[in-house]
Formats: sequence, C-alpha cells, structure tokens
Amino acid sequence: MAISILPQHLNSYSLWLQKRQYQSNTIRNYLQDLKAFLAFSNFQISSEIIKNYIQEITGKNNSKRHLASLSSFCQFLVNQHISQSNLFRKGQRKIRQPQSNDIKSLLMQYQEQLKKENKSNLTIKNYLNDIHQYFDWLNQNESQE
Repeated sequence: MAISILPQHLNSYSLWLQKRQYQSNTIRNYLQDLKAFLAFSNFQISSEIIKNYIQEITGKNNSKRHLASLSSFCQFLVNQHISQSNLFRKGQRKIRQPQSNDIKSLLMQYQEQLKKENKSNLTIKNYLNDIHQYFDWLNQNESQE
C-alpha cells in the first residue's frame, strides 16, 4: 500500500534533518533528491515504488546520494509514525530476493553438485531441508515487519 506524501512532510523532513545537525548543503541536496523521487512516484511512496526507482537510477550520476536521501526520508517516515516500517529497506530486499523459479533452479544445481561430490542421499536431503527451513524463517520475519 502506498503512502501519499504531502507538502508538510517535506517541511517536517527539512526540520528533522536540521535537528540532526545535517549541513545546509546536505539538506538542500536531500530535499532536491526527494523531489526528484516524488516526481517519479507521483507523490506516493511504497516499497514497490522504491524498488522501481532504485532500478531506474542505479548507475546514473549521483545515484548513491539519491539513494541516501531516500533512505533518510524513509527513516524520517518511521520516526514520525507515518510508516510502520522502513520502506527503503523493504524496497532493497525486493531487488535482492531471487524469484522462486531462480531458487528452485539454484537448489537443483546445488543438489547436482552435492551428488558430484558423492554426498549421501540422506546428507543431500538434510542440506536441502535446512535451506528450505531458512527460507521459511526468512519469509515469516519479512511479513512481520
């Protein structure tokens, strides 16, 4: 679900940065970067929009600063109870997570490698079971954020 960003959020964010003693140039740049993101997102923010934005700007000039600005703004949203979780972190995770088909393919490759290493069927079964349990745990902890 996307959160609508209002003009007063930008003013509050600027004050929030000032209270944390950010330099005036940094505040100006962060606000400028945030406005570029908001133009991209039509003044909406969600982990999915952030994921798309990260993919859009990666490798472009000042992309690291833009991402630092957006990360800071997401922390502001959590701090001000506008968002329950850090949307920037969730957006980053969505990029890093392999798709379920990729996971299945990787597990099959891993299984074949274990067979080449002459691991017993029981060992292979236990290794794969451990990996599945880890993914289950990971999914449960993500949904709790």
